This record gives sequence, structure tokens and C-alpha cells, in this order.
Amino acid sequence: MIRQRLLQDKVLCIFCDNEVGTRTKPEHILLDALGGRMTTKWADCNHCNQSFGGTIDKVLPEQLRMLRNMFQMKSGSGQPPPGLSKILASTGTITLDSRGRPKRVGGKPFTITPLGNERYDVSFSVDSMEEFRKYVAHAAAAIGVTEDHFWAKIEGQYASFQNEYPGTLHSRIQCGGEEVVRSMVKSSLVLLATRVGTMPLKDAAFAQARDFVVKGSEDFLQCFTTVDARDFPESAYQYLLENHGPMFNLIYVRSDDYGRTLAYYHAFNIASWQMVLAEKGGPRNIEIGLASDPLNPARWDGDLAAKVSLDFDWLNAPDGSRLNDVSLARVSTVLKLHQDVSRERTIHNVLNDVLGHYYDEGDMIEMDEKGRAAIIEISQKLVAALMQIPTKEKFLLRRSKQPGAE
Repeated sequence: MIRQRLLQDKVLCIFCDNEVGTRTKPEHILLDALGGRMTTKWADCNHCNQSFGGTIDKVLPEQLRMLRNMFQMKSGSGQPPPGLSKILASTGTITLDSRGRPKRVGGKPFTITPLGNERYDVSFSVDSMEEFRKYVAHAAAAIGVTEDHFWAKIEGQYASFQNEYPGTLHSRIQCGGEEVVRSMVKSSLVLLATRVGTMPLKDAAFAQARDFVVKGSEDFLQCFTTVDARDFPESAYQYLLENHGPMFNLIYVRSDDYGRTLAYYHAFNIASWQMVLAEKGGPRNIEIGLASDPLNPARWDGDLAAKVSLDFDWLNAPDGSRLNDVSLARVSTVLKLHQDVSRERTIHNVLNDVLGHYYDEGDMIEMDEKGRAAIIEISQKLVAALMQIPTKEKFLLRRSKQPGAE
């Protein structure tokens, strides 16, 4: 019914008087960077969408950048996790690429030490043979020989690869600030627009919320938004855990008989905010929710309120008095989860790496000489990887990749 009315009438952006419609760029209701997939073209115009995307919508994803990299969270549109720069580790300052692989900051890709008699010791700091091959040409030029000459000298010889670990990483995890809450209020209004359309949200009842999104307001931040440290009602919490994972996201909007309209925003199962979108006069008795799993963006539900109902009286009574204790407990739970996820990822990577050396895809693994050698190598590499023991191993230098060799 709503869609039919939208198609017949002129529909205006919530935040300005530009029209929205089928040609409007889709707006991610939950931010794409946080794994959001649900979109709408019927809430904010291209101009506002672009303006918010370059300002208030950037802040929370940046604050949660470390977690997004740690858990290898892709965006809702499938973009890779963000890399991290200048992270302080126990072994020095490092960067983490989009796959979470560490690299020392300021380190050169190779160093050359003259040994006399036109002999050199060349050391490469690379993550793979592919990267090694890329830098061979540069190393050859630094020595003053051709790449062919360099390869002629090293191909067929053994080199050693040393695997190191960065140790403990030091970084801050934070959530909040005026720009973050402006983005959350915007997302809540956009979600509500998918149920009631934009015209009710352009009424005076929502004027303060709209102005807060567009311009910011310390008064609105202090008087109409609250960081909430309460636990969810048990049945709702269990449903969200089971259906949207241990780091679920939630946007929930509900109004009462008088049109008092509240929004609840829960990010990565760490931090929660309650926001008053309208003190009175909004659409009455509306209830809508959106939940997602940032660890698996394909698991999301834009009709959550049909399965989970958060009582209006509960929504209307936020409490931030235990914020420090609750935040510490939630972050500790997330870090414990990361240990488990990281362990599973490490095991998966070692198995794929070693078995890829010994077998082609689809081969049967048998306990013959090759199978036993593979099991021994898997055991050794798993122990080293899980305990983060630096390792050194020899390998044969080849100019081109040989099937099954890497």
C-alpha cells in the first residue's frame, strides 16, 4: 500500500525538499560499512545521501575500524575489510592489510649488503613469493644488473623464509560522539520512512530530529539521546544472538498512542543508544526493526518487529549508570570471540596452505607416504601458528610459479 502511494504521489526527501524516487541512489539504512544490506530509494535524496556519506556516516565505521579488520568483516555490498595503519605492536609499529596480515611500518621491501668480489647478501621482507618476484627487478636494478642476470644467479638455489608475529597490538575501541548519534538518528528516520513514508517525518513533530541530523545540536544530544547500558530483555536477546550472531546490529523504532516516537540503536553488540525522534504527534503505534549479522551480512531482517517486540515502556527508560562496567564486559566478550574466530581462521589457512602443496583440488587424501608427510607438516605449522612461534623454513627459488609448489 505504501509503495503504491509513493509511486503515485510526489515524494520529498526527509531532510530537504528534493524529490526522491526510482532514480534516487539507494540509501543503506544500516551503514554499508557495518554490514548493512537493506536499502531504500524513498527516504533521502542523492544530495543528502552524499553529504551524510562524506561526513556523519564515516565516523562510527572509523571508530570500529579495528574490530572490522580483526573479524575480517566485509561491508554489506561485499567490499573487503579496511586495513589499519600505524598500529603499535610489541615488536614495533605495523600496518595490517585488509586480510589482517601485519607488516612493519617503514621497513624496506629488500636490503642489500655488499660482500665483496661482486657478491651480495640480499634480504627481502615480503609476504609471499608473488611479492618476492615483484621486487626482484628492483633489487637487480639496485645492484646494477638485469633482472635476467639476477634470476640466473638465484634460481634453483634455496632461500629461507622467516615467519614472525607482531605480538600484542595496542589500539582503542570507541563508540560515540555527536556525529555518530546524528548518523544513528538519520538511520532511524530512514527506517521509519520505509513504513510510513516521508511526509509524516517532515511534520513539526520530527523537526528537532531532522535539524539534529542536518546541522547537529548539543541541546538535542543532551536532552533527547541517551547511551543505554541495560541488558536486553532475555527473550529478545536470545533471538538476536541465535539469528544474527554474537555481534548483532539493531535499529528499532516504536511509537505509542500519542505518537511519542523512540529509536534504539545497538552496534556490534557493544554499545546502545536510545533516541527520542518525536516527543508527541508522530505516527501512532508504529513498530519496526532491522537487525543484521556483521560477521555474515547475508543474515539480516528488515521485518524484525514481527518476531521480536521491545516494549515501549522498556524503550522509554534508558539507563547509563553502569556504562563503564557494562562496556568493559561487552568488549571482553568480543575479544574472547575474536580469539575463537582467529583460531578457526588460522586452522583453516594452515590446512589449505599445506594440503595445497601436496594435493590438487579433488584428490583423495590417503595415509601413504605423501599423506603422512602432509599430516606432519600440518601439525608442525599449527603448533607454531597457534602459539605464534617464529619459524624459519627453506624453499627453492623459482622464477615462475610451478603447479602445487606454493
